Amino acid sequence: MISYHCKPLALLTMLCVVLALSATCEAKKIYTANPGCVFLSTGDSIVADGHMKISDALKKKKKLELIENPYTKQNRVRRRISPTDIDSVRIWSPSAPEHTHTLVYIPRYGWCWEAEHGPHICVYGYSPKGYHLSGNGGLWLRNKGKIFIIKDGRIYDFGAPDGKINSKMRKELEALVADDPYCLQYVREAKGRRDKILRSLVLYSPAKQ
Repeated sequence: MISYHCKPLALLTMLCVVLALSATCEAKKIYTANPGCVFLSTGDSIVADGHMKISDALKKKKKLELIENPYTKQNRVRRRISPTDIDSVRIWSPSAPEHTHTLVYIPRYGWCWEAEHGPHICVYGYSPKGYHLSGNGGLWLRNKGKIFIIKDGRIYDFGAPDGKINSKMRKELEALVADDPYCLQYVREAKGRRDKILRSLVLYSPAKQ
């Protein structure tokens, strides 16, 4: 039989556990802030590579958060910026600043990783759970995501990045690059992961009429 005299102590213990978990979650969120630069639609830019960092909560259609004094008890959200006021965001890992990654806001999805930027075709990755920077500077989609391209302002969605090319995808890509003999031949022979194939299309250059 449980003694009623133990309930206040049990409740106090549970409360301490909840508070400890909350503090841990908040610390983790601040810890994963990244250095970077925010390019505003006005043409101005905000460099966040010192006492201020960019929160890694860049996912879906959330506002960008600039965190002041990350990694300390004095951390706070210095500013929140609407994604519609931002042209692009460039981020990098503190241990590999030479490897930068660009995120842009695409209304249909939200925050997307710009994997390749070409004059005619741009390749993007999207993850509803956001993105993670590794210590060596690489960027990864958190959990499940998708890969898509934009050509002439139109979005072509090809599903999971690690999926294999199939006949339907090949046929669609052949139609998209039909005016570039080199890319057309590449698509006809391409095998393997969708993301690697799509990223190669950044070299697409339509023949001049």
